[in-house]
Amino acid sequence: MAEHDPHRHHPDPVEIPGPWQHRHVAANGARFHVAEAGPSDGPLVLLLHGFPEFWWTWRAQLPVLAALGHRAVAMDLRGYGGSDKTPDGYDPLTLAQDVAGVVKALGARSAVLQRVAIRGSRITALGTQARPSGPVPFAAVSVNSGRTWRETRLPVPSRPAGVTALVTARGGFLATGTLGDGSDQDVIVWWSHDGLAWHAIRPAGRWLRWPGAQQITGLSTSGDTLTGVGYTATGSGQHPVLWQARLR
Repeated sequence: MAEHDPHRHHPDPVEIPGPWQHRHVAANGARFHVAEAGPSDGPLVLLLHGFPEFWWTWRAQLPVLAALGHRAVAMDLRGYGGSDKTPDGYDPLTLAQDVAGVVKALGARSAVLQRVAIRGSRITALGTQARPSGPVPFAAVSVNSGRTWRETRLPVPSRPAGVTALVTARGGFLATGTLGDGSDQDVIVWWSHDGLAWHAIRPAGRWLRWPGAQQITGLSTSGDTLTGVGYTATGSGQHPVLWQARLR
């Protein structure tokens, strides 16, 4: 089946119907749109999109996480989708405050976040900046629980790149992203010990070398095994991908 276009059949390009509920919450002086699935008393998983996306990026993961008993929530970040488009407030500190405020507004005390990872007092958040030459992935790092932040770019070849997932792993941080655009999109992996100095590698894997657009959209670690889930998109539709690697 060909990839579904969310704008084709629904008059509202943001609040698209599905196995989820739409709502708005107030946090940090703004109003945020979220799509929510799963039991209200389940552990909260808050999904954060990249540039130039919105909550729809996580449409495949919402029902899967809900079926596993999680309260899965995909939010539109400030300035995107159905959330407020404020004149300012797009710096890493405000982003962290927005996310913390949304977690609180949802009635939760903590959450598992995609593209934000915490190790001790060190917080690492990954995102994508819009540049005339194309999107540029970056990391924002705080070593004092969010009071101050430093930014650094992630290394990429001379192709558009974006960030799709982030986890803590082996005392550091590991992230996946996309390299290229359209139908020619590959997976790239970054690793960092401290969130500031990053190293890029190209992952091996049969499904990740096929023609089409590849993405790893979710990561988890268990012991010394890293597991990624995602898809390969071709003209015939999307094909699920399960990728595993041994951490060293």
